[in-house]
Amino acid sequence: MKILGWLCLAWCALIGQVEAQPLFRITVQAGDVGYADYPLSLPIDAWSRLPGEGLRLMEVGPDGRVEVPFQVVEWEGAVRIDWLLAGAMAPGTQRVYELEHGLPAVVLHHEARETAEDLLLRTDLGQDLLSYRHALYPAPIGSNPLYARAGFVHPLNTPAGHALTRIQPPDHIHHYGLWNPWTRLEYGDQSYDLWNLHLNQGTVRFAGFDAVYGGPVTAGFVARHAHVIFEEGAEEQVLEEKWFVQVFPQGASRYTCDIESLLMPAGRYDVRLQEYRYGGLVLRLREDWTPASSEIRLSSGRTRDEGDGSAERWVLIQGDLPEGKGGLLIMASPTNSNFPEPIRLWPSDANDGKGDIMFNFSPIKNQDWVLPLGQQAKLGYRLVVFDGTVSEQEAEALWLAFANPPALTVQCLTEP
Repeated sequence: MKILGWLCLAWCALIGQVEAQPLFRITVQAGDVGYADYPLSLPIDAWSRLPGEGLRLMEVGPDGRVEVPFQVVEWEGAVRIDWLLAGAMAPGTQRVYELEHGLPAVVLHHEARETAEDLLLRTDLGQDLLSYRHALYPAPIGSNPLYARAGFVHPLNTPAGHALTRIQPPDHIHHYGLWNPWTRLEYGDQSYDLWNLHLNQGTVRFAGFDAVYGGPVTAGFVARHAHVIFEEGAEEQVLEEKWFVQVFPQGASRYTCDIESLLMPAGRYDVRLQEYRYGGLVLRLREDWTPASSEIRLSSGRTRDEGDGSAERWVLIQGDLPEGKGGLLIMASPTNSNFPEPIRLWPSDANDGKGDIMFNFSPIKNQDWVLPLGQQAKLGYRLVVFDGTVSEQEAEALWLAFANPPALTVQCLTEP
């Protein structure tokens, strides 16, 4: 396994404290959008001139200098720092940070813990936020063994530990929590279905971790998925996917989960993802979430029964839990193909009237999407997972912040 070179600087200064000396000044400038507890990421091009330990990040404001937890990301020659813009930041304002020599305060650690079957992303208090299944999950006893799969998220939990996803429901055994197959994949002159596993035309496999990391701000992983087709007893990988998954805990009742899919044709031909009513990032949610116990709000203002096929920026799904309420807001990046993205959404009488919730951002719902050989394509999504409730107004504000990140500028304060 290739492990990402994450350096958690809150751990690094195990030697004596160095006199504080600012090295970089970072200015965060808001435009027309406000932010709250917002994840920030900044490349540091001059890292080669910085020491590898004894550093801290300070916010400089009217009340003086306040230390801010952060992590340094060093991977394949690129370096960045990640931190949370804590609290609220109004439109048109700015905040200033400085990276300096100094002994960081002791902080707790968000963890990515790998077991023989799963990778768990956990908070510093030991609460599991999500589990990524890397080992093959067997098909239910007595069912077609082709239903076995790996490379999916389940459970996706609220911060209080309530599972929002379900897998292998008896009515759709091939549904796996939060997962990402394509239904009509054209390769050469043939079309293959990697969604309906029982057809034995293909599948998606876990192919390894490129990164596993944790620290005071975030935890996450980079997994490789092999999209494989079956033909006359042989198989061929036609797509390589890198799945970047990262969580940012934001207090006791909310966290952000960023999911980025990087798709690269891996065979002999271009890949055409053919127009179909579903395919791509999909969620199958709680069995007890019916129209009576849950609600779905769409960025377009349409109702659940009007939503299938509509083009959306975000979808808000929330409902009753064993203790209180909770849910998730799913937001599509404006850089995604076919944005605002068409959605597949089961109506309220779906699944023989049970009203279960299956939701899918589907860029191929109304058009083909060609992935040329030798090129990469990217899809990005942000999930806000919460206990309690979120209003439509807050959902819109969260999407605006996601789609319009603040401007970050860096000033080097040391001699070259």
